[in-house]
Amino acid sequence: MDSCLVIPCWVTNYAGLYSQPATKRLMYLNAGAHVVTTGNKTQAAVGGILRPFTEVQYTYKANGKVQTVTGWIYLQYLEPLCYEFPGDVIRIDSATDDPNDAAQYTIYGGKIQFNLCGQLCVLYVSGWDEDVNWFLNEWKTKAPTIWQRVFPAYQGRGTDIGELQSMLSVFPEYVLPVPSFSAAMIDPVKGGPLVTPGRLATLLDENYVIASCRIDKLTGRLRGQGVGHWVVLTKCTPDGAGNGWVEIYNPFPNRHERYSWNEWILSAGQPYGIVVPR
Repeated sequence: MDSCLVIPCWVTNYAGLYSQPATKRLMYLNAGAHVVTTGNKTQAAVGGILRPFTEVQYTYKANGKVQTVTGWIYLQYLEPLCYEFPGDVIRIDSATDDPNDAAQYTIYGGKIQFNLCGQLCVLYVSGWDEDVNWFLNEWKTKAPTIWQRVFPAYQGRGTDIGELQSMLSVFPEYVLPVPSFSAAMIDPVKGGPLVTPGRLATLLDENYVIASCRIDKLTGRLRGQGVGHWVVLTKCTPDGAGNGWVEIYNPFPNRHERYSWNEWILSAGQPYGIVVPR
């Protein structure tokens, strides 16, 4: 796999990282770990058969310090780290120095903020192009009581619909309150939300939706059970009966992502969030 030479790769299987290939193990790397190859390759015996190994650098944070270890890993446990969509969508100047935590984690008020998904979603729909901390200070000035409720002693907690509406008040172009996601999906005959790929696609033609869902707390990927999270629905493409694709802005990796309709519904459940005009 020469395509893994001197580029970021990801580890596809639980794997040993060796100071000498297949003999002196430095540590184990979990599937999904990110490494950078150095371009050096060799072979070593595994079960009496020569196997290809490549040298990589793995960077992680331990005991408060960022460390980089160089070692050898079985080549077939690597694949190039490729993304369909670019990252760093929202400007985060004070991101943490841990290369393996969520891209959304930032330092604000001298503390690591773990719950800024709602704030980042508001910045996305508003087109904000300055640092997130600047916005947090603007919100503090505009709505100090609500800001204090979200950031007691500068340690942020999760946010709800009312607080998303408050964040939008920083931007005078919005007529508040904006509609709820649930109300936008209601069908008068059904008497409740009717959520289909076609109806969502129509809604997203002229709006964004900041929507609640569940994610894996380690990877940030959408899943049926997990941590509550805000994302922005940006596009829905119907594909057959009750199927399709949903594109989102996900604050956890601070990038766009695409999911199947079924993945989205499993993660989101009933529609909860707000509809914001583009």
